[in-house]
Amino acid sequence: MEEYNLGRVAFVDKGIYNPATVYDKWDFVTTIDSTYLYISDAPQIGKTPPDFPLVWKCLADGKPSTLAAAAAAQAAIDANNAIDNVASELAAKEDKANKKSIINPLSTTEYPNSKAVADELAGKEASTNKQNSLTPDGTGTKYPTVDAVNAGLVANSNLLYQYIHSGNIEVYISAIDYVTHTFTSVGHGLENDDRLGLKIIEDGIIENIIPFTDDIPQSSSLTGYYVVNSSQDTFQISATSGGVPITTINKATQNFSKWRFEKLTTATITLPNIPAIGCEIEIIGDIMQMNRYVRENSYPALSTGYNQTSVTSAPLTHANTYLLKGWYRISVRKTESSMVVNRKYVGIRLDPANSARIKWDTGEFMMITHGNIPSIENIGLTAVMLTNGTIINVYKI
Repeated sequence: MEEYNLGRVAFVDKGIYNPATVYDKWDFVTTIDSTYLYISDAPQIGKTPPDFPLVWKCLADGKPSTLAAAAAAQAAIDANNAIDNVASELAAKEDKANKKSIINPLSTTEYPNSKAVADELAGKEASTNKQNSLTPDGTGTKYPTVDAVNAGLVANSNLLYQYIHSGNIEVYISAIDYVTHTFTSVGHGLENDDRLGLKIIEDGIIENIIPFTDDIPQSSSLTGYYVVNSSQDTFQISATSGGVPITTINKATQNFSKWRFEKLTTATITLPNIPAIGCEIEIIGDIMQMNRYVRENSYPALSTGYNQTSVTSAPLTHANTYLLKGWYRISVRKTESSMVVNRKYVGIRLDPANSARIKWDTGEFMMITHGNIPSIENIGLTAVMLTNGTIINVYKI
């Protein structure tokens, strides 16, 4: 049987036209807006459609659409130019004679300049419609000054004063040697016998993230772990000055990013402008030490008084209160020449007896001071040790 070579019997899609490609008969290509079929019997290169009509046959002509799109784009440019011209013309008119330096309410052709508007507003500011109080006058035309509004907001707020503690040196731990019980903190700057408190800085189960259970040691005047065996980048902590290092526990859930040490210092925090009848003081946060005695700073320390302690849960074995996290409330009342102080607190502490839990601490203390106290002006919280971010709010009663 004889065989015949029929050549190509179908079109071949060659994609986007490429001047470096050799095209054969029945190849078809696309350009930016049209489709062309190669009809020459001889393969060729560099014959760009539609410039060679004997080589390429146009199958789909998109030039009219391209031209229409170009015309629309040019029309948009022309419209924008027209708008710019109008704006320029209006700006030029701004400098002409119809602009005035005063406001004329009877004119329909004049318009004021910026100074005229500012002068008009300044005049209204000084008009009789303004009053420096919030007292209603029944006319519906008065408006208060900024000072009057601010004074009204203060008068209706129960919050008298807020103090947020800051300034402690913060010591972040990068590693712990659980054999020698040594903490690593590069360039910590601590010295032996510095006192350290704990600060929980992110959410987490406290007993799972703290690598020891020894409660913060306390004395009659100071609270905090003692720094021992301090070097440039490492240190240990102890319950006593120069004492044996506290044992660390390698917990799988320990997380250095959720807590830190802070170098503690004692301070007397003055709460000013206390009303004559007293106030409510609220302390929220990490209270390393809160002295049980509260005094009125405007008068000398009094030698006479009465105090009473009652503990509702944990035994109060120290002169001051320490709470790892807690809430502390102090009620101060003035009665004749005496001052009555009631202190209540509730919070949590580490539990030396069980590394898998913490313990609650709650208590109450009452103090009555009598003597020459004709009024209360400033309340002093003495020998206070707080971690950074602890908040003290003073409220009206």
